Amino acid sequence: MTDKATSPPPYEEGIPLSMRSDQPSSSIASDEILPYHVARPPNDDAFAPLLQVAVDEDSHTGGSPRPTHTIPYKVQKDSIVSYDQHINEDGEALARFLNEHNTPPIMKIKFRGYHRATQFKSRATHDRDGNLMIEERKPKTALIEDFNFEIDCSRYISTTCKGLYGPMDIRTGHQKTADEVCEEYVQKQARLRELLVTKVVDWNYEDLTKGTIEWQRFLLIDVDLVLALTTAIRSQGYNHNLTITYDMKESKIKIMSGASPFSTLARNPCVYITCFISMLCIIAWPLYRILDSIFNKFAKRTTMTSRWDMILSEREFYEKHIDEILHKTKRKPIPPTTVTCSVQRQ
Repeated sequence: MTDKATSPPPYEEGIPLSMRSDQPSSSIASDEILPYHVARPPNDDAFAPLLQVAVDEDSHTGGSPRPTHTIPYKVQKDSIVSYDQHINEDGEALARFLNEHNTPPIMKIKFRGYHRATQFKSRATHDRDGNLMIEERKPKTALIEDFNFEIDCSRYISTTCKGLYGPMDIRTGHQKTADEVCEEYVQKQARLRELLVTKVVDWNYEDLTKGTIEWQRFLLIDVDLVLALTTAIRSQGYNHNLTITYDMKESKIKIMSGASPFSTLARNPCVYITCFISMLCIIAWPLYRILDSIFNKFAKRTTMTSRWDMILSEREFYEKHIDEILHKTKRKPIPPTTVTCSVQRQ
């Protein structure tokens, strides 16, 4: 027979009755409580997904063969960035580039438990007469990490994108198509411009009935999962600081104008090496960061949203991983405080 005291609590026990999705409620999470750029599109054929990941390679405007231009780009921590002049001038090439790199993001749930402990140290010495003297040193407070691990949830994200959505015109209610956004971007006259595509994971969107949301790095998470996991970890007697966060990588696609001589020179690897050898980087690097921040502040930014679904619910994730989580967060016995002494003769 399974020991009831050591078995993980059911998913429902970690969630207040007023917040359970199976309880009747007339409160619905409206788009107004979410950041504007991730507002959920209406359920209407006119607002169907505008650009899917899987497309017909032979279906494109014209009937002429696709151009074979290779688009250079670089991969950063959470984004793909391209300064290519071709996609900054050709709307069709830009749409194809976005479609090619519109892949599922990488998502991880991170668990961290920690506490602070004060360490006392003293030193024993002898004076010239041989008398023992104890010198108490100032206590030091250190951060003790009890556990720190992560669970990769990327395999639970659907491999098919729901769609790539352009911004909605608040005045007319019209949502721009992907083609419209790309064409408007390449036709902009501004020298400083940027197109930002943000990948958003919707997890159990329909069950958000109380408007309480854990929001981090453009990830939408039902707070029920956070409460259930926290309750399960606390049930083991862990009472120290506990954080559960959601981390997203490869979640953005950035297209930036980069035709100016300065921007081209700044991205040249030979310039990096020369600055490092000649120690000019002491001056050049701060200057580059300042100019880069000015670009990000004054660039004409166009935004789009790429939406993705999870293939399992919060409850299924909880039941699948709760034993692993409790094993890694199991409270360890805290060793008694030790006093370090050193004896010196004077």
